[in-house]
Amino acid sequence: MDTCMLSDRGIKQAVKQGILKFDPELKEEQIQPASIDMFYEKMDSREKIPHLKRGITPYIEDVLQPGYIYDLVSTQSMYIKYDMKVRMDLRSSLRRLGAYIRVPTVMGAFGPGTIPYGFKAGLEVVNPVNISIKLHRGDKIAQLMYVFEAPSESEMKDNNIYFLKGKEEYKEFLELEHGVIVKDNETARKLAREGYFSVSTGETFKKGFLAIHAGKEAYLVRKSTEVEFGKKNSLDNVLEKVSLPYKLKPGEHIAVEAKENLDLSERIGMQFYNLPLAVTKKELFSGNFMVDGELRGIADGWVDPGYKGAFSRQPKTYYSRGVNIKEGDILGYARLIYFENGVERPYGSKGLGSHYQNADKTVLNPTDK
Repeated sequence: MDTCMLSDRGIKQAVKQGILKFDPELKEEQIQPASIDMFYEKMDSREKIPHLKRGITPYIEDVLQPGYIYDLVSTQSMYIKYDMKVRMDLRSSLRRLGAYIRVPTVMGAFGPGTIPYGFKAGLEVVNPVNISIKLHRGDKIAQLMYVFEAPSESEMKDNNIYFLKGKEEYKEFLELEHGVIVKDNETARKLAREGYFSVSTGETFKKGFLAIHAGKEAYLVRKSTEVEFGKKNSLDNVLEKVSLPYKLKPGEHIAVEAKENLDLSERIGMQFYNLPLAVTKKELFSGNFMVDGELRGIADGWVDPGYKGAFSRQPKTYYSRGVNIKEGDILGYARLIYFENGVERPYGSKGLGSHYQNADKTVLNPTDK
């Protein structure tokens, strides 16, 4: 089975053929190189983060308060024909403020973060740090990517009733423009040799995943405050620049500049995965099991085909004594997605508002795209 992901062309084709339907209708400006933009409408519910020992905070509508998990609902509902899945990725500016998407119970092709077809678009967002984030209706909060598992040619010829039942479905999927996950080191290295992507420090792969390492500097959240998302907010009085090594403590939020710079062609996208730091076996099977399991392997950032420049990672730990982060440490891994025909509008194209293109350092403004 190959895990496939629709490109921007594929998304348009799926809408035209009725495989994807949106209410209100999908707008052209929502379509990114391999995803669509999701906009905030309202909060549906909230619950306390179990492991954080904080008192109850009075509920404030449209504010992501510290220490809570929120169900956020989008301005659009959608219908997805057949068994295609949707993977959600929180907007990078929200992740840099410390928020992340909670792992749902449904596990799909991309691992944690996939949700089955036929749903009112929504997501669970966790805010574990001391910043309150004020949202407004229409704020862009996440991006949605469409994935499906495609059987091989031999599987399509098999008489297995599972594949016979879905042959027409798979054929319809495979006719849509899509990319395929790279699952082995040999293929990943070949794509690098052929110039489809490059990494400034050279590539280190593990089972097809690209390892991401810590650079020299990082930014810590040092002050409790409220950020009004969607407006220009200066974080000068909130973030403190620190040099590595730094001992990260449970509950602290840090954005670490990656050692690597990326240069992706229109044929390569990258999905990043978070790496919880230094969790002992005893702590893993303690009362914090849900939290540690929630963070383990969580999808945590998408880089569009065509991106060039620097980026950062936001490692987390619930290790009781904290953990040292030093230059060169592995912060997480990136999975490559190869689009054989490329995407129609790679990152940096006119009309996409690609503010990070050719960035020479981490961009920290919370409202930058």
